[in-house]
Amino acid sequence: MEIFEANPIRKWGNFGTIDNYGLELLLNGVIVKNTDLDWNIGFNIAWNKNKVVRMTGKQAEVGGEAAFFDVGDISRGDGETGVSVMRLAEGQPIGNFYGFKYYGINSSGEWVFERHYDDGTVGYTSDPLNSDKMILGNAQPWAIFGFNTVVRYKQFDFTANFRGQIGGLIFNETRYFYENTRGVENALSSAFQGDAQLLTAWKTSGSLSASKRRFSDFYLENASFLKLNDLTIGYTPVLSESTRKYINNMRITLTGQNVFTLTGYSGHDPSTVSMAGLTPGFDRRTYYPLQRSVNLGLSFTF
Repeated sequence: MEIFEANPIRKWGNFGTIDNYGLELLLNGVIVKNTDLDWNIGFNIAWNKNKVVRMTGKQAEVGGEAAFFDVGDISRGDGETGVSVMRLAEGQPIGNFYGFKYYGINSSGEWVFERHYDDGTVGYTSDPLNSDKMILGNAQPWAIFGFNTVVRYKQFDFTANFRGQIGGLIFNETRYFYENTRGVENALSSAFQGDAQLLTAWKTSGSLSASKRRFSDFYLENASFLKLNDLTIGYTPVLSESTRKYINNMRITLTGQNVFTLTGYSGHDPSTVSMAGLTPGFDRRTYYPLQRSVNLGLSFTF
């Protein structure tokens, strides 16, 4: 679709093409079914892939390269404000992180990154150039899945719903900003652990580049998780004849939501990090934590 304005010099158009494809599997089963016990389970899993087929703009095949746009700007970061952490390119999937490949931090508190040469050899540098940037991985998970089970034993019932994802990467912008003590009043405890503690050398090092923030795969983390989304335990007592004159049925329930999340991600709940749009897996510092709740219910039927 093309949109023409009154000013003939400017024209807006949408020419981009993205291919999406995938596979979804859904399984439901009855494990046990008799007078006293019922047990049902359900499982679903989805594999989804995409590829940018064509883009528009003056970037298209400049210098023989495919068209690209850099997206996902850093909100604030000691000289890297506005620097993009993702590259959207023809022939590539959405969600590719693009930046420096981390190698280490030297004793002066300077980042050391890999430098790949045209002959296939790999070197290392503490003074990286834009040409040293590369694809670091993709945010999109390999698969997303869900699992539910419903069990009834006599007057008791149990329902649980799980969901999760396997693979993918998340950019932890909170670590990027607060794991470096240069220019911040608050810092994460992880700023004084592991390699990150070497960044405090800016206080004593004579190097102007010591501890300078640089986006790299140092701040990318595995996005996999398993979450117990909700859990309900119920009890329906058998009422006496005298009680049933007034109440036909009674049910007691204990329900928990956002019960637990198993993950190796060091940020907040990875299930809240969006994997949609053009910048999936970008965990900005502007999140609101999920609430965990436990409710006790009592219901009657008259």
